[in-house]
Amino acid sequence: MNFQMLIEAIEKSLNALDYLKNFGSNNFDIKYEHVLKDSRVRELIEWEKPKITNLSDLLELSNGKIEAVRLDLLKNKVGLKKPVVGSLIVRHLLSRIRTKKVPKGIIDGGNFNTGIALAYYAKKFNSIGALVHTRYFPDYFRNILSNSNFGMLELLEAPSMDKGIEREFYSYLVSVVRNNEKYRKFLPLWHAKYGGKALLPLGKIISDDVGFYPDYIVLSLGSGSNLEGIVSPIHQKFNRKPKIVIVEHVLSPLLNRKEVKGLEFKFLSNDSFSNDWLTPPPNGIPHMIVGPHYHEINPLLSRDVLNIVDYVYRVSDKQWQWMASFCKARGLSVGNSSAANLVVSRALAEKGYSVLTIIVEPLRTIYEKSKLTPYRD
Repeated sequence: MNFQMLIEAIEKSLNALDYLKNFGSNNFDIKYEHVLKDSRVRELIEWEKPKITNLSDLLELSNGKIEAVRLDLLKNKVGLKKPVVGSLIVRHLLSRIRTKKVPKGIIDGGNFNTGIALAYYAKKFNSIGALVHTRYFPDYFRNILSNSNFGMLELLEAPSMDKGIEREFYSYLVSVVRNNEKYRKFLPLWHAKYGGKALLPLGKIISDDVGFYPDYIVLSLGSGSNLEGIVSPIHQKFNRKPKIVIVEHVLSPLLNRKEVKGLEFKFLSNDSFSNDWLTPPPNGIPHMIVGPHYHEINPLLSRDVLNIVDYVYRVSDKQWQWMASFCKARGLSVGNSSAANLVVSRALAEKGYSVLTIIVEPLRTIYEKSKLTPYRD
């Protein structure tokens, strides 16, 4: 399989759009949604609808309800960036369909999950992936990404620019794409700007499967793709009445919103868990959730999208680590940010509320201290 096959599938889908010329088919978003409805295009990018599962019993709720959008269960456990990267490839190939140029690879900036998804699709399309990352990337990140069986991935470390963590590697990404002849032939995905827009068609389908009225929707912000692409359509389905809570770490208070008050975490004392199995944050990184946005909200995320957020809750290490250990003991494989989402969701549910949250990834090797090995270049 290669990108030429995907380009041809997109072209065939567009040809079928001719009869809509008098109904706005020149609108890019209409074209994009039409192309993503094409079964051949969906098959090529493994476009799949995530499950929504009820976690109330597993989380041992005494009150309320929790259901979760399960991005962790997507095929091959690529996680949350799989639908983002797959959809962005289609979106950007569509935007340059008249050029007929087949990219030599795909490139973007981001954290571990972005790297996994780039490598996965690079392998799928017999190509090369390139990830621009922060200079604070620990050796074990590079080791696992370099030796994963997902596919070919080149790692490009952003140099020090006397900027925040996020701006350093995003600025370097722009420089690489513009000035390096090799990567000018790659397809830049720009997920920080377009990720949410690319996810919207999937979010609309997910919203159809939400079969209850959530009082609260709980998620971590990250680059904002899930907020814009998945949560926004669900929010609109319920007439914007569910309250949206963004979970942040107490060491990275980025979003200026009212903090949820009155939450109780008595359930944290129900079991005694050791957190020694969890990997500590690497040097230069304040904590191990919601990377890579530690110092600044994605500046490319629209104000209109951010304005749908009602509250923020800032978790402590004790809170999310307890939930990570609780889930591991009960066979629920979740990453650190998902554990943070779940501990806040449980506190809300225990007050009698119905909560919808997102599990963004399974438990990765990078989070388990005992599974890490030294990096070898």
